[in-house]
Amino acid sequence: LLDLVPTAGYPGSDALFTVGLNGAPADVPALPTGRINASTPQDILAYLDKVKTFEALPPDADWRKNILHLSGGRSASELVLFKSLVESYGRRARTGSLGGAVTMIPKKTDAPTETIDLSGPVNAGVGLLTFFGHSSLATTDLDFGLASDDTRNYRNRGRYPLLFMNGCALGNFFFGAQTIGTDWLLTPNRGAIAVLAHSHLGTLDALDRYATQFYTLLGDSLLLNQPIGVIQQETIRRVLSQNPGPADVANAHQLVLQGDPALRIFPFSQPDYAIPPGGLTITKRGDSVQIRIVRVNYGQFRAGTLPVRIRRTSSRVTETFVFATKATVFRDTLTISLPNGAGSPAEFVVTLNPDDLATNPPLPEASRANNDSRLTVDLSTDQPTPLPPDRTAPLIEVAFDGIRIADGAVVSPAPRLDVLVADDNRVRLRQDTTNLDAYLAGETGAFRRVAWRGASYQPADSQNVFRLRYALAALPDGRYRLRLTARDADDNAATPYEISFRVVRQPQLTDVRVYPNPFSTQTTFAFDLTGEQPPGNISLIINNLSGQPVRHLNNPIRIGRNEWAWDGRSDTGSLLPAGLYLYELQTGGFPVNTSAPLRGRLVLAR
Repeated sequence: LLDLVPTAGYPGSDALFTVGLNGAPADVPALPTGRINASTPQDILAYLDKVKTFEALPPDADWRKNILHLSGGRSASELVLFKSLVESYGRRARTGSLGGAVTMIPKKTDAPTETIDLSGPVNAGVGLLTFFGHSSLATTDLDFGLASDDTRNYRNRGRYPLLFMNGCALGNFFFGAQTIGTDWLLTPNRGAIAVLAHSHLGTLDALDRYATQFYTLLGDSLLLNQPIGVIQQETIRRVLSQNPGPADVANAHQLVLQGDPALRIFPFSQPDYAIPPGGLTITKRGDSVQIRIVRVNYGQFRAGTLPVRIRRTSSRVTETFVFATKATVFRDTLTISLPNGAGSPAEFVVTLNPDDLATNPPLPEASRANNDSRLTVDLSTDQPTPLPPDRTAPLIEVAFDGIRIADGAVVSPAPRLDVLVADDNRVRLRQDTTNLDAYLAGETGAFRRVAWRGASYQPADSQNVFRLRYALAALPDGRYRLRLTARDADDNAATPYEISFRVVRQPQLTDVRVYPNPFSTQTTFAFDLTGEQPPGNISLIINNLSGQPVRHLNNPIRIGRNEWAWDGRSDTGSLLPAGLYLYELQTGGFPVNTSAPLRGRLVLAR
């Protein structure tokens, strides 16, 4: 046992190691001091793992502000007195900066001990568990047992409270025997992260003055988020500055901290308002809509006005309502009634403490990432039906000069792009080019963003189909790649549209094809044109075997692929008989590639 750290004095105290040093007042420790009552390396590793888990938790863990209060007593008068003392601590915890959710469990009988089951609240998570009653090294008169006792069913991994035990001897881990506090501290993966308990005989008045001051500091916005050792240090300083008598000095020295004094039990310095998952519900009542909002403050409580904004969108109409409400302490429910004048379905977006209001300036806050909640509902029935969140990505379609092209196709040097973005969300309609981007790259270069300058567009219709028209700047000969991306109002990303195309400025007709051949109902004449402008006139003449023209096709033409269909009818609309026909593509002097057949035979099979 030579490697263990001895106590300072008797009854045992760790505060005495540094009281009065380095300018600290007499009987006030100069350094926050805690002890881990470990006797094996396994004890150290078990506690270290709990500390790592505890410190990795986000400040807004929803259980931190849950406070569990226990009161004991062994007579009728003590039951009433101890309960009233603990209730006074609860009032401070609720109304100060902590803004805690306090649960009180008093002892009900004057029996020496009364067993209670705390596995439910402890496993759900409490930040602080305070006891005021009779205790010894291994018992409390309101008996909640050992964390290591599997029959107690404590399974609170990652949700470790501070135990603040106001009684006798429960902190006397110097004595040698295992204490409740040591068991809760060193049991792996369950129990407590720190224990503040008396090492000898606690007196009622001194314990109460210390606990009252401790809870006063938890209501101080500047001290609440300080390490537990600093809060203990400041509690001692303030108590002894007003009550310097021997009972309070002994109590201050003998309330010993087990655990790391650098841990912050309540590590938040500002409020953190949020709407939890499922915290927004909407109902109808007559000609109004009832909006029920569950609000949570995961951080400090600051008295003041908390603005709440509701945006209701149906089709193209968006209405905004702003309300001034009391700031949330920990958790509350707000019900707001709006006239049921919008169409259906309607999307409701509720924002707590919005930071972009000209009036109702926002309160300071740790994070705004959790301030919004949205719900889309069908208001056409008496019971509004929530619609599932939009998880469907939009669809992008693109046409070049009026047609959808194949990858690698030839287009005009300055093609006109017709972009269509379709989405199945019928509430949040696309109004402009926000989150719709185009990028163009040469054959070897990197993509460069295309500015939509000069584009014309139509805001989405009731089917949420958005249309845009844009003419690319004239391009030199070469191969290019075009990429379009889009996100809808719910940030669902469309599959990117990407295609390659070619620009050939030399005018030429190439690659004439007829398919199918033979045909029975319809065949297609296809040919490609390159150049800067399409020719003025290209026509197709179909003759019978006697050389008589039976059909003339003279369709609009474009640079790139042209496809003309023939249904086997004459110019007058009559069905032609089955047989062999001759076709000729007349180009009006437009240059023709020598490999492009302008004449051929065609078989019509009925």
